[in-house]
Amino acid sequence: MARPTPPPPSPDLQGHPATFLEFQQGRDVLLPGLSWVRPRIARVLQGRKEIRAGGRAVQVMPGEMIWIPGTLLVDVQNIPSEGLYRAEVLSLSPEWFTHLPVTPQAPADLVPCLLPLDDPPIRAAWERVVEACKGDFPPAPKTFRILELLAWVQAAGVQLSTAKPTFHQRLLDQFSSDPGKDWRLSTLSRDLAMSEDTIQRRLAKENIHFRALLQEARLCKALTLLQTTDDPVSWVAEEVGFASASHFAVRFRARFGVSPSHIR
Repeated sequence: MARPTPPPPSPDLQGHPATFLEFQQGRDVLLPGLSWVRPRIARVLQGRKEIRAGGRAVQVMPGEMIWIPGTLLVDVQNIPSEGLYRAEVLSLSPEWFTHLPVTPQAPADLVPCLLPLDDPPIRAAWERVVEACKGDFPPAPKTFRILELLAWVQAAGVQLSTAKPTFHQRLLDQFSSDPGKDWRLSTLSRDLAMSEDTIQRRLAKENIHFRALLQEARLCKALTLLQTTDDPVSWVAEEVGFASASHFAVRFRARFGVSPSHIR
């Protein structure tokens, strides 16, 4: 009797997270200048989303999905319907795309793009990913479901490209992974095996200051927590590294134009 063919090994994506989040927002707020190192796919469930990048605008209606390349600077407006905006978002480390049949190449004009909703395999693959993420599946089945989704999207002609992050964008992603940490140049220098002078010189070359970059990471992480949890604003402030809720509220309003409580 012939032996059964063993299943293919699971791609080694340990340490390269795939994050699934459910977003809610109760107010119509324009959120300017957002950027994520990790590309993402979002599906709007209620309300609508408008994304502007590079002089172009894309509107995402309920039931539609959008691909947002990593490192792209975008203005986002989540517009509620009947008092609420809801969406599902899957964000991925760039390493995921090296396991696809065709490794994406980043074009010069990265833009968000709608995914073809008239393709039943994409919709079905997305539902399987949602089931795996919300059902707390083991890593291997979840990995193959996400790769299946990406493969179907790629087969439909969507170029899953993402630009190489700049130095400050890589640091922004690192800060965002643990925004409440007491980040200092000295500890970052040890983490990166790079001198403090070199870090500051590379940031200066991109016209970025260390403290401003850390604050941006903390405020953007706070925005995500406000959209994805029901935790008090005071808890969010502490979670992202602010000593007081009042100081956090001042900085948040200066960055996004509204108070933290206004997001909900």
